[in-house]
This record gives sequence, structure tokens and C-alpha cells, in this order.
Amino acid sequence: MLTISPIVQQVKLIFLLSSFAYSQDTITIHHKRYTTTFDKVLLYPVKVYWVDSTESICNTKTPGHVKRTNDFKADPKLADYTDLKDDYKRGNERYDRGHNMDAADNACDIDQMRECFYFSNMTPQAKHLNEQTWKVLEDHTRKLAISARKVEIWCGSFGSIENMAG
Repeated sequence: MLTISPIVQQVKLIFLLSSFAYSQDTITIHHKRYTTTFDKVLLYPVKVYWVDSTESICNTKTPGHVKRTNDFKADPKLADYTDLKDDYKRGNERYDRGHNMDAADNACDIDQMRECFYFSNMTPQAKHLNEQTWKVLEDHTRKLAISARKVEIWCGSFGSIENMAG
């Protein structure tokens, strides 16, 4: 018999409640490798879901490996709300365009790489968080996916509206 730990039950409950908490202001968009729930008021994803597996992880020696594009752009499925390039330029000194689903998780396919650079997959992140702590978490998640063969990932963002340049 399968038993679910109380912590896992709490995480699932929090995930379920967060799905309803923002429903009036959000839209869910499905891409090839990830699903994002984007808040049209806060202008960032409140939830991003994807699966990493041994088959989906490529490294620089993997045949067909694609390089990071760094081509940040509006999500064509929600262009009116995700055309945020200028917002990030103004706030560039304080915030990075922080991937929820990491670009390195998309190194096996150029279309997936392009989609992961949509602003519907970005959250403003303090530079230190994005370049250090978050990177360690992303790397660890890929290692888990390789050792466990498959990992489901939910990434959530929360915060308040703030002038990024302020």
C-alpha cells in the first residue's frame, strides 16, 4: 500500500489552493516542455510546471545539444501581458530575468529553448539569488532527474507589485 507523507500532502494542498487563489487574474499556457500560470496583474508566472528526466537532460557533449539563445521575448500566446523587455532593461541593475524552468533543461531542442525564454517563464530575481542560489537548485534538480530517472517540478513565485527600477 502506498502511503503519502504529511509533508507531501501539505505541499499538494498548498499547490491546489494556490491554483484557486489567483484564478481571476491568471491564464494557464501550455508549451512543449512546461505549463505556466501567468498573473496578468502582477505580470509574472505564479506557477510553472515541467518534468525533467534522463531523456530530457542534455549536456554539452550530447549530440543535438543546443546553445542558450538569450533571446528574451513576449510569449506569443499572451503577447499583450508578456511584452516586458523594457521593464527588465530599466531594472537591470537590481533584477535578473529569472527563469522558472531553466534554459539548461531545454538544451535538447531549439524550439523548447526558444519557448523557455518567453517572459511568461520569467520572474524578477535579485542577481545574487539568480546567479548563485537558484543556479545551485537548478543544477541539483537535473542531478535528481538523472539519478531518479524522472522528477516533476513545480516552481511558484509570489511578491508584490514594485517598480523594478525603484
